[in-house]
Amino acid sequence: MVDFIDFMVSINLSQLNEHEADCPSRAVAGSRFVVALCSFLAINLFIAGQLGSWTRTVDHTAICLDRQTPLKRTFTWWITKAYLEQVSPPDVVLLGSSLMGSAVFASDAHELQQALDFVKHRRGVTMERELSHRLGCPVSVFNWSLGGAMASDAYMISRALFNDKFKPRLVIIGVSPRDFIDNSLVYAGATECFRFFSCFVDPGQLTAEALPDLISRLEWTLDRYFPLRRLKAEIAHETSALSPNETGHHGQYQPLKGISITAGEVRPGQWLLPANIPYMFIDNTKEYVNRYRNPNPPVYSAELKFFDEWLKLTKSSGIQVVVVGMPLLWTNRSLLPESFWSAWRGHMESMCSKYNAHWLDLSDSSEFDIDDFLDTVHMNARGGSKLFKMLASVVVEEPSLTACFVPEDDKTKSLAGSAVVPR
Repeated sequence: MVDFIDFMVSINLSQLNEHEADCPSRAVAGSRFVVALCSFLAINLFIAGQLGSWTRTVDHTAICLDRQTPLKRTFTWWITKAYLEQVSPPDVVLLGSSLMGSAVFASDAHELQQALDFVKHRRGVTMERELSHRLGCPVSVFNWSLGGAMASDAYMISRALFNDKFKPRLVIIGVSPRDFIDNSLVYAGATECFRFFSCFVDPGQLTAEALPDLISRLEWTLDRYFPLRRLKAEIAHETSALSPNETGHHGQYQPLKGISITAGEVRPGQWLLPANIPYMFIDNTKEYVNRYRNPNPPVYSAELKFFDEWLKLTKSSGIQVVVVGMPLLWTNRSLLPESFWSAWRGHMESMCSKYNAHWLDLSDSSEFDIDDFLDTVHMNARGGSKLFKMLASVVVEEPSLTACFVPEDDKTKSLAGSAVVPR
């Protein structure tokens, strides 16, 4: 069935080779073509009914019972499942790429003194404890960081999940230049995360930004309206995934790979982070020379538009936002010209001001040094602990952010100047 398109093509080619045949033969070929076309459409309609409509509400049932899901249990799938399984929405959601992820996992593993599964561990324990201590009340933090995530992915995640039932009070998103200019990304809609949530979210006016060329738009359109292509793509992906018998203990001492893996099927127990990562530092400058080789690639303008729309979305949803420029070592920062840094920081400040989000630029903070990093961009437990202490202080010191944790009944008193304990 997955080769039905090839069958259709062969029928058309056979008709072209029969141009010298008599009229009855052409009539028969024409009839075969009509039957094949009708069958093709009927099969797609049937599969569409079985897989579910393309854009639909994302909920636990859709994720776990969708016929596709056994074939695409990527990090995006596992994190979405964990998010939807919560009894109540988290107070705080941490968004970002592996830069945020490394800070969370490394600091949490050290804080809890236990090995953590990259697939299953989705709490931000270090941040929870820092906020709870300062606010004097329990605070729940969900870690939605994802290796390779771009600004466009944050938009798709939030559009799909941050509804009335699962809307957080506060979102803290870590950003860096890579999230906007990664030269290894052809276009915004090419990430696994974006394609996953396209099943549930129509990018609308941003579709042209996410899929800028004819070929990418055609493939997306065919995937959208012809689920047979989707099924074939998922089966092809499954055959290239890890075999069921392959264990993940080989990744136990490869924290960077477990943190930054971006696509492909993953399983619980496959990637583990030890409680205390042995001291290590990997110089990944060559990798970022490639990612930064053009500081103004075509995807840059698209990602800025997605980030602007993401800030607009969170503001309209009543979600408070802190945008943090993630700490980077000077060796990484120096790969981009000062003109880029000036323009990028200007964009961040301007958009945050426009939507009343809080901008905290730690990209060149003197508080962080080489001892806080696993490589030139990913933080270890020491760096992650510093980061979350600083973020917790920002939340507590800013009244509009502290107000997120005040019960609705007490907000009037708080605004009137009464001393109200958060929550």
